[in-house]
Amino acid sequence: MKYQREFFRISIERTGQLRRGTDTAACQITQLTPYGIGLSTDLLVTCGEAIELEFQLTNECPIRCTVLVTHAIPPILGGRVTAISPEHQTWIAQFLDQHAAISLTAL
Repeated sequence: MKYQREFFRISIERTGQLRRGTDTAACQITQLTPYGIGLSTDLLVTCGEAIELEFQLTNECPIRCTVLVTHAIPPILGGRVTAISPEHQTWIAQFLDQHAAISLTAL
């Protein structure tokens, strides 16, 4: 199933933990939007699967969410955030706003 991205992704480097049922694996978050994420992992998943993700956005902002996998070419995954607390969604939005402001200032 193909989805059109609605937002530009920013490049980030964060380590995290994926969980699917009783399977867990480390991951490296590489891209982020308000509603999507790109990462790499050794956990083998397929498009359409839901996985739980936990990572530290900043030292003060731990993020937990459910990601629906929309792109899977191991070890690279992409997905849409389908479940996240309003507080965590706000933290991501603020982080992205700050990143955009810094990027635009540099121009």
